[in-house]
Amino acid sequence: MAADSELACFPKDGATSPLYLAVLHDRPDIAQTLYEKSGGHLSYSGPDGQNALHAAALRSQAMTEMLLEWNIGLTAQKDRNGSTLLHFATSILHARGVHFWIFRHWYTWFHGFWHSSMPFYPVLQVIFHPWFPWNHSTWHSGMPFDPVLQANPTPIYQSDGQGLFPIHIAASIGVNKAIAKFLDKCPNIAGVRNMKGRTFLHVAVEKKKWNTVALGCKLHRYHGF
Repeated sequence: MAADSELACFPKDGATSPLYLAVLHDRPDIAQTLYEKSGGHLSYSGPDGQNALHAAALRSQAMTEMLLEWNIGLTAQKDRNGSTLLHFATSILHARGVHFWIFRHWYTWFHGFWHSSMPFYPVLQVIFHPWFPWNHSTWHSGMPFDPVLQANPTPIYQSDGQGLFPIHIAASIGVNKAIAKFLDKCPNIAGVRNMKGRTFLHVAVEKKKWNTVALGCKLHRYHGF
């Protein structure tokens, strides 16, 4: 970085940047060095249309808040599936998050290995893809969800490539806390429908998330949607 600070500016888009890797491997010292030596002019790019803030959400609240302070515009970017950072932060929540949070370092290590395993990626995808947490929302990053929502609540009203809004994602995994926060920010989001014409209550019933169904029925009784 001392020899050429512009190295932190690459790649510009669509590939994994040094900052993304530093954040993913939980190295705030390296991330800070990249930011300072580049004068804040650095690439945040990550794989599959993601950015360094996605990696931060997998790590900690402190890392997430640091990147939000550097570039709040990252919250508005969409990945190749049309998901915003709020979609992602919601999808990695889980109602039984404590167990998964304990093993977060192992999950993050494998996430990095997963994206660096070419040309074996197709084989790994077939063998392991169904079981890992970033695909099925089976672990809980915990606190990073809150600063992401606070920084930019606008994506609450944005659907991803499958027509799902963040509230539908929360309902599909039974995270009532996230649903309550969405409704507190935007009460009329309760009635928003996905491309199949379903509200979050329909999704909760389909996924058999009975606590969320109970919440939805209570809201319907008092507010209607």
